[in-house]
This record gives sequence, C-alpha cells and structure tokens, in this order.
Amino acid sequence: MFTDSVKSTLTLTIKGQRYAIAGGNIKVCRLDMNTGGYRGELTFWLSDELGSDKLTGAFVSEQLIKIELSLQQYTYSKTLLGDALTLTGLVGSRSVREQQYIDVKDRKICFRQYRCEFTDAAQFIWRQHFPCELYVDKTFKQVICAQQVDGIDIEFNWPPLEEVKPMICLSQGATGGSFYDFLTDYLARNRAFWWYDYSKNSYVISEEKSKLGDTLSFLPHQIQHLELTYPTTDIKSQNLLNGHSEQAKITTVKQNPLLQGIKNDRLIVTPFAKTVEAQKTLQSQLCEPKQPQLTFTLNLFPLKPVFPGAGLKLNHGLWSKESLFYQKPYRVIECHLDLSAVEQEPQHDLNGSFTQYNSQYYCRFEEQTDNSGGTTSLPPKPCFVEGVIVSEPGEKNDKTYQYQQNENTKQLEYRIHIPLWEQEINLLFKPDFLPPHFYFPLYKGCRVELQMNLFEARICRVLDWGERVFFEQDTQGNHLLMGKNAKDETSIRHVYEDNKPVLSIKRVKDNDTELVKLQDGKITFQTQEE
Repeated sequence: MFTDSVKSTLTLTIKGQRYAIAGGNIKVCRLDMNTGGYRGELTFWLSDELGSDKLTGAFVSEQLIKIELSLQQYTYSKTLLGDALTLTGLVGSRSVREQQYIDVKDRKICFRQYRCEFTDAAQFIWRQHFPCELYVDKTFKQVICAQQVDGIDIEFNWPPLEEVKPMICLSQGATGGSFYDFLTDYLARNRAFWWYDYSKNSYVISEEKSKLGDTLSFLPHQIQHLELTYPTTDIKSQNLLNGHSEQAKITTVKQNPLLQGIKNDRLIVTPFAKTVEAQKTLQSQLCEPKQPQLTFTLNLFPLKPVFPGAGLKLNHGLWSKESLFYQKPYRVIECHLDLSAVEQEPQHDLNGSFTQYNSQYYCRFEEQTDNSGGTTSLPPKPCFVEGVIVSEPGEKNDKTYQYQQNENTKQLEYRIHIPLWEQEINLLFKPDFLPPHFYFPLYKGCRVELQMNLFEARICRVLDWGERVFFEQDTQGNHLLMGKNAKDETSIRHVYEDNKPVLSIKRVKDNDTELVKLQDGKITFQTQEE
C-alpha cells in the first residue's frame, strides 16, 4: 500500500440533469478492470448545512444514473501533469447514510454519505437483458446491433459476424443467462475477443487481441511484488471426431509429445467436409498454448493511466538485462485499484479537487504474442417452441406435404412457420423417429414442438392427433389414415367389436368408395358410390 494524492472529478447525470461532485469529497474508490469491462464502487460525502445538497431526490429515484469518473495523480506542479483515466458507465445498487447532529438547531442533517456501485454500460444493460427472439436470414452483427441502446458503441472487426445465417435464435429468456453472458461466452467459444476500449469508453469485437493504449514503462522503484506466473503444463492431444455414419473420421488437430494417450476429443456430427475443416481450424486456434503472465503492484499512482489493453515494456537500463521479462512486450489484461482517503471525516478536503489516499494498484499482464482464447462455460441450452408445417400444394385444409432442396447444402428441407415470432424457417426433411420401413412426411398444418438452438432447429415431436384419426378408448382401436382430405383418402382401422378384432381398409375418392373388412367368421369386399 502507498499514500498518494489523487485528483478526481465525478459527474452523475440523472434525467438529463448533471450533478458535479468535487474530488475531495470522494472517500473510497474501488475499480476492478479487465479486458471486457469494469466494475467500480464509490463513497462520497455531500454537505447539506445550507441546503446545498441537491442530489438526494434524484439519487434515490427510479431513474438511470449515468456516471463519469476521472482519476489522475495530483503532482502539485503546473508543468508536470498526469494523464487522467476517465470512465463512463451506469450506477447499479446505491445507498445513502445521513449524519444528523442532535445538538444542532432543528436537528439538521449536516452531511450525507452516498455509496454506489457502477459498471460499464454493456454489463449494466445486457446483464438485465433476457431476449427470446428469432431472426431469419440475418447476420450475427445485425442481431447484436438490434440489442444495442444508447451507451453501447461497438466496433466490429470479426468477419464471421458478417455471414448471413438461415436462422439465429436468442433464448436467454427461456433458458436463463443474460445476453451479456451469452455474447461474451459465444465469442470466447469461437475464439473472438470482446474488448472494452478504456480510452474511448466503447467496445471492440475482433479476431485478434487488441492493443488499445500507449506502451507504458516503469522503473524498479515504482513497482513491487513483481512475479511471473507460468500456466499448467499442457499434456493433452487434440482430436476432432465426426460421428456422421457416412463421413466418420478422427482428425488429429494437435499431437502433444509430452505424454501419450491423454487427449481432448471434440465430437461433431456433420455430412459436410467444409464444416469439419472449419472446426479443425477453430479447435487448432483454441488450443494455442498460454504464455506466462506478469503481475505486480505499483508504489505510486501512475502519471499515465494503466488500464487493460495498454502496452508495457520494462526496458529501462536500471532493469537487469538477465531478467525473464526484460524488454518483452506485454499487454495489460487486469487492473485493481483501491483508494481509501487518509482522512475519512466528511469535512476534510470537502469540495476540494483532490485528497490523499491510502492506495493499492495491482496489475496483471500477458505477453503480446499470447494468442490463446478466453475461458468458456457450458454450451448454451436450447429453448422449445411450437411450429406449424407449411405446404403449398392442394387446398387450404388438404394434408399435403412439401420439401425443397437447399441451394447451398443440396439437402431436402421442410418449411416451418413459428406463430410466436411470425417467422418461417427450414428444417431437414428426414424421418426423425420413424424406422426406415415407413415414409410418412409431416403434412400441412401439423403442429410440432421445435428445439431451437442458436443456428439450427430440430423437430422433437408431433403435438396433435390428425383430423379424423382419433378413436375413443372403448374401441381399443388403432388407425392409419393416409391421403389429402375426407373425400380423397385411405383408412386402415383395427378396432374391437364385442371384444373381437375387426380390420378394415377403406378407400375414398369423392363419392366412390372401396372397402375390405375382416371380422370374426366374415370377409367383406364392397365397392359403391356414397
């Protein structure tokens, strides 16, 4: 811990009204900054002896509170000035503590202590965002942009976001997990990077790790507890397994020579060689080795702001050239700042621009050559919704079926209408649970339950008995009904009459009917016009 003077400015904006709080009033400031964003906590005092505290009513109201905080070293010099670290975000939980003096006239409240927690805008907004939405023939970039609101500015530098997808289903409202957690996890799972640009207070989605700030340098006396941390030795080999019966293959992604037989097998099921190659490339990138990381704590509040994305190189002549970190280029990936005013009394440095703090400033760095991806959680869960089979041939109520060939995959597909979102998607035209002896495509108007994944869906089950198929239980019957409608169909029925089985096959075409009926001691062949 060190003691240093820090100049700060704090502005809260509530319903368009700006409230400026002097830096000397801030008694506690904590910041946890990483590559994706930050979380912070502030405690400050305001005097109300002369009725000058105008913040209270707005602060406790149910309104969004925008925050802008600026921190820089106070140098007591007019020429040597520190650069400020400026953060903008939104206030989350907050509290007010009033200091009342009994011996003061009217028992007036002289001071109020305000405490608030705050984060960058995307964390605040998207951690409360749980959409259930289906997008058809859209890019992932368009889907992300549809979730943007004021305060979330994103620079897109990852080409896969520009690919048009047949469907994209967001299911956070059905499965839990916020949109923020889903997006950052999806990017990490596909080796893309979500960066918060502290110099612009905006966001970047990129295919490479970003360097978003100047290159910093420190002298040995400015830092302490400098340590290099090495990752766990990787002993596993990486394999990609395709479980498709006609394309079954085990592809070696990476062979680790340290230990045989220890492996990480990733299983996919696809008929397309292109998909296998894409997954092989992705898995190869995801298993890139992590480099050692550098950590240290500062002995002073830096003149230049230290934040994730900034560069670092310890190359001053006072550093030993034999050091493991000497002249290596690093990238800041994590910072923890803890400021606690030396004098905690509210009247001390009240309304001043700076005050002295007992401070801790911890930083973690990775080598700029480190291209390893971030950590991920379990794969997202699917959601379930109802759909209706679409078929154009025949009249409105005819039980016709229809498939079409996908121009890209050359596979046959159903068309499914989803009433909830008034959208139409395509699903593979395949037997699902039927054995190969049967050919019974799902027909027009059939209600089905769909399992909706991010980029694809599948039919889980049929939800209704077909029209005129249902039998009452006293018949203990079975019924197979084929054809378009009541005037153009064939019915195969097996029922019990007086506890004796009766099998009948009836063909109908307009008024013309043919019937074959087998019952106890009797076979009936009948053709007639009804």
